[in-house]
Amino acid sequence: MSALELRLVVRRHVDFQRVSSAMCGLSVR
Repeated sequence: MSALELRLVVRRHVDFQRVSSAMCGLSVR
């Protein structure tokens, strides 16, 4: 696995966490 691929995977994971946290915030409100 290249560094570029790893970077893309990490970015995707961070984006997913951000979206999931945003969804949780919307559901709470």
